[in-house]
Amino acid sequence: MKKLIAIAMSIVLLVTMFSSFPVLGDDSKDGRIKVDVTKFPELTCNKYGVYQGDNLLDVNSPNYDPSLKNVPRFKSNSLDRNNGTPILNRNSGVPWPGQADWGTWLNNVATVTLWQAYQKIDTTITFTDTDNDTLFAPTLKGANGCRLEIAVWYWKIPGVPVMQRRVGVFSHSTTTPGQGDWVAILPMTTSFINTYVDGAGRIIARVAKYGANQWRALLYNQTWSQWDVLPYSTVSGNAALTIGWDAWEEWNLANSWPTLPQLTSQNLLVQDNGTPYFVTSTYGSQCNQGTIFPYSKTMTNNFYNWSVGP
Repeated sequence: MKKLIAIAMSIVLLVTMFSSFPVLGDDSKDGRIKVDVTKFPELTCNKYGVYQGDNLLDVNSPNYDPSLKNVPRFKSNSLDRNNGTPILNRNSGVPWPGQADWGTWLNNVATVTLWQAYQKIDTTITFTDTDNDTLFAPTLKGANGCRLEIAVWYWKIPGVPVMQRRVGVFSHSTTTPGQGDWVAILPMTTSFINTYVDGAGRIIARVAKYGANQWRALLYNQTWSQWDVLPYSTVSGNAALTIGWDAWEEWNLANSWPTLPQLTSQNLLVQDNGTPYFVTSTYGSQCNQGTIFPYSKTMTNNFYNWSVGP
């Protein structure tokens, strides 16, 4: 009897020891949730194409506008997120990174080579103010030296009556974090929507590392079930860009807060050593600097599903 009790106690001890080991896919263990790739067919997609739509920065486009290339990623005369005081010359690169209001900061994890999210777009958003009112929402930039940022971009240009609704790719500078150039600006045309927007009104945006130090920005082509590389978006990395973000970010809207729909980022994930995981605390943290804006905000899962809206 004593032997049986001793054996039983040994078994309990072994079970306790092994149950304390990190188990991938169990958020209560090591903070990581493995993605079920059967629910995300784009993760197993190995077809690639080249973006065929209009790029306003392409000299061959009938809508080519070279002045857009140098539009600053960080605009001036916006309001500080914490106390509402003006901050001038945001394009100086200070403060950095970003001026996001709500969403997820992405950690610098050396083994991560890919970030991806389902980003809601809206073709009805309209600003009536004319002082460069701008909304990047959502906007995704990878960490770990990634210079590329894919932004769903709404913009009211002074003196131009047409509201600008676009998806842009910004390449942060190799020398000065926060500065750089737009390399692709893609208008939300009917063709764009039919090709890249799913039934829930979302694009699937991805920034990924290829080879030793080359990064690409990609959109998932819903029509052809392939990943399309966006124009001029294959660039080298910059080790100084250690942090990334997936966020809702406004500029100048506080002068006259517009009515906005709910905008979401969903299924934010990384690929770590070839395995996809949702962005939990291992890979990100909450960004909450939007202390002055009037919209409701939610973080449904920490930290891979969030929304901002009425």
